[in-house]
Amino acid sequence: MKIDLKTILAIQTHSGQEWRTFAHCVRAAKILGAKVRQDKFGNLYITKGKAQNYPCVVAHLDSVHDIVSDLTILEFNGMLSGFNRNTMQQSGIGGDDKVGIYIALKCLEQFDNIKIAFFVDEERGCVGSGDADMNFFKDCKFVLQADRRGNADFITNASGTDLSSAEFQKAVQPYLTLYGFKKERGLMTDVMMLKESGLNVACANVSCGYYRPHSKDEYVVIKDVENTLNLFKSIIKNLKNVYPHKYEPKSYGGYYGNYGTKYWNGAGQQHNTKGWTPKTAATQNNLWETFAEHEPHKHEEKENNLCEACFNSCSTLSYQTNYNAWLCTDCYKWLKS
Repeated sequence: MKIDLKTILAIQTHSGQEWRTFAHCVRAAKILGAKVRQDKFGNLYITKGKAQNYPCVVAHLDSVHDIVSDLTILEFNGMLSGFNRNTMQQSGIGGDDKVGIYIALKCLEQFDNIKIAFFVDEERGCVGSGDADMNFFKDCKFVLQADRRGNADFITNASGTDLSSAEFQKAVQPYLTLYGFKKERGLMTDVMMLKESGLNVACANVSCGYYRPHSKDEYVVIKDVENTLNLFKSIIKNLKNVYPHKYEPKSYGGYYGNYGTKYWNGAGQQHNTKGWTPKTAATQNNLWETFAEHEPHKHEEKENNLCEACFNSCSTLSYQTNYNAWLCTDCYKWLKS
């Protein structure tokens, strides 16, 4: 299975309607030989290989854009944008955070020992990552996320929450310099929620090449995406140690957009940690069942008789709901095992 940026950008996803992207990530992980599980909230946890400690990359499955009847990805001068041929208008491409999904899957493809987590409902207040299974991260060296607009920010503090230690920042600095990144402060995202939930290693959020997020004229610059991917690869390849870092509440009041309010008193005691109430409950229907109900292309005519896992010709292909794919008997048995 080719991990392709345009393909991922073309998969429409919205908060509470993440099943399409969910299906794509499950298929990719299975084909790459990784183990996949889902928690009761819909979050995906992927482990590839066996190691004492793993690098980890996370992203979120949802975007703010509504599902439309026609989303076409257009490329011009190395930039990608969305266009709706039915309305003849530009349409949100969802680079926030489909670009992060692309980078996570490319890292999964590249490295033999790695962990990946995909969270639901980030755009409604980091709901999925706020309920993440923190045991998954206990054997991680560090955690990286690509969920920042632009092309040069390496976020070490999100909404007042320190994300990493001086040791980790010193270790990554040569690679930040090499690829043109600088340490900055940012806003709420999944790694911040993980840190506040007890993540005990360094983490960071990184610019990844999408611009004008949450707007209809959002666009993605391909070379910036690939530059961030190269940064991730360099960090994962070269940072061999575990980088411990403990969360410490800050003494100030913080406001997170439309999601709700967190306050700290002068003694640094945190109140109302999850003080917002999303419009929908954090617990979603099981996404395995959700995308199974839609059966995206079960009733479509198969254009050829190639298995979508091994790409060999087979006269007995069958559509397998759990993998959202046409598979031969051998591949289905292998993926299921």
